Amino acid sequence: MKPGRHAVPDLLTLNRDRVRRLDGFYDVDRFTLDDEARTHMQHWLFRAAIDVGAITWDIARWGHPEFVAVFAHRNQHELEFAIVYDVRSAPPVVSSDVTAYPANARSLSGDAFARLPSTLIPDPPTELAWLAYLVCRFNDLHRRTAALVDRWPR
Repeated sequence: MKPGRHAVPDLLTLNRDRVRRLDGFYDVDRFTLDDEARTHMQHWLFRAAIDVGAITWDIARWGHPEFVAVFAHRNQHELEFAIVYDVRSAPPVVSSDVTAYPANARSLSGDAFARLPSTLIPDPPTELAWLAYLVCRFNDLHRRTAALVDRWPR
């Protein structure tokens, strides 16, 4: 770390002991049926985790940011993340994760490519596994945003 730079603490905390309050929320069959469920399931799970206190943050410091985590397409190959900080006129900060494709992916037909399994879905896809992944990614986005702000010319 360069002189004058400081470590950025995590924005979010995953309270693992409270995740069990969500038991049954994630139902694999329910979230593979229609397009909206396939693209928004993890976002709904994240919101539910906030509602039951499984995910928390320092509200006195950060207010009430919005968190978005949705798959770009039904095939679940790209997961887009956004944080909208509770700061007037601040734009959202956005990032994404892309599935790990096999070496021959470019030679596949469009249909075969769409059928490739997503490597972004935790195995097994439990509430705790999903939330641990999402909290990690949001905290990473928060750290990268803080680094950008810290290095921005004054």
